[in-house]
Amino acid sequence: MLGVGEPSIYNWENNLAEPAIKYIPKIIKFLGHVPFKTSTKSTGEKIVTYRKLRGLSQKKLACHLGIDPCTLSKWERNKRLPSKRVLKEIERT
Repeated sequence: MLGVGEPSIYNWENNLAEPAIKYIPKIIKFLGHVPFKTSTKSTGEKIVTYRKLRGLSQKKLACHLGIDPCTLSKWERNKRLPSKRVLKEIERT
């Protein structure tokens, strides 16, 4: 169902490894709930949560938005804020 072997599941369940971000949407669908904190306060936390829920790496989201991954990293760390236009684009992704 998830596209991984038993050793991966064992490692995830026993906190020996974390699933790659691309598996997060499948895990959420399988479990029927989000297995991590989603209450967000800052814009950066919202962007990280949004990206994880969709299984996107920083590089993939940055490419989709037409920005440098370093810029996205700064937004996620609340070092800079994206424009309202970009925030709307993220919501549409």
